[in-house]
Amino acid sequence: MAAATPVDEKYERIVLEPSPDIEKEIEEAKELLDLALCSMPNEDDEKYESEGEEDYETDLKNIAEKSKKLLPEGFPFSAHVPEDESVLEKQIFKNYTGAV
Repeated sequence: MAAATPVDEKYERIVLEPSPDIEKEIEEAKELLDLALCSMPNEDDEKYESEGEEDYETDLKNIAEKSKKLLPEGFPFSAHVPEDESVLEKQIFKNYTGAV
């Protein structure tokens, strides 16, 4: 016989408010992750004005290929890694060392 399942148990949700230091660290982490995973070349850059749209598309394709190689297989999101890969080695949180 199958085990009985509990009937609509109520759980209390505890929400912890971050301290101002943690709040600042969270904002810095968001900015770093945005830089590390969402860097796209600026289409209005002088480099592309003189060379044309074809070079911009080529750069986008190169960034996508490079990102695919650097990110783990099966990464669930599309991401664009910046040309300066050193940003990927930066520590995201000061006091947290687990997986992000």
